[in-house]
Amino acid sequence: MRADGRVLGPVRLILDGTDVTPTAPRERVLLAALLVAGGREVPAATLVTRVWHDTPPAKAVPALQARVSRLRRSLAAAGPAAPGLLRHGRGGYRLDIPESALDSYRFAALLELAWAAWHDGDHRRTLRELDAALALWHGPAFAGLAGPAGGSPYEELRSLLEEERLEAHALRVDAALATGCHASAVAELRELLHRHPCDERFRYRLAEALRGADGPAQAAWRVP
Repeated sequence: MRADGRVLGPVRLILDGTDVTPTAPRERVLLAALLVAGGREVPAATLVTRVWHDTPPAKAVPALQARVSRLRRSLAAAGPAAPGLLRHGRGGYRLDIPESALDSYRFAALLELAWAAWHDGDHRRTLRELDAALALWHGPAFAGLAGPAGGSPYEELRSLLEEERLEAHALRVDAALATGCHASAVAELRELLHRHPCDERFRYRLAEALRGADGPAQAAWRVP
């Protein structure tokens, strides 16, 4: 069964072209915990913490089993075999899909290929790998997952992924500048600075891109 797991944006699971993402918030948190495990078993205690944070129900195990049953029913939309992908082990649960089915895994692999191409001096291939990597993003990582007090139970992982996303953008700009695409780099950097006005990486690169596009005199007054 072909699986497409997504956390780079709203959490989703698509099986053989059918979106089986549950609508209930706690089931989506449970799905996210199973997805990021990459096919490995997640202990029941970890799942309880993810789903209920520090306010678990009095009967946590039966409550978790109920959430798992609801998630299985969501998977069934992809066919009678789909619920069997959610497996119960000795101490927890796992989602039997390959790690490579997860968009964050593919993003990391493409970013690694982009760095390899950059170090090889192949800047056009660097751009291709980064374009493919950044196309996997559909919003903030783990978008829509609410936890206690409105926070996300995946805040730490979200921050790591978002930093890697910014790293990919910075490398993409460097590759664009290396291939002489100063005008496109300027446009991309202005958009990045609009969203991240305090990020000095992009302000520094914008000055460089403007020098390449306009010359030093014109660039000096155009850096925000």
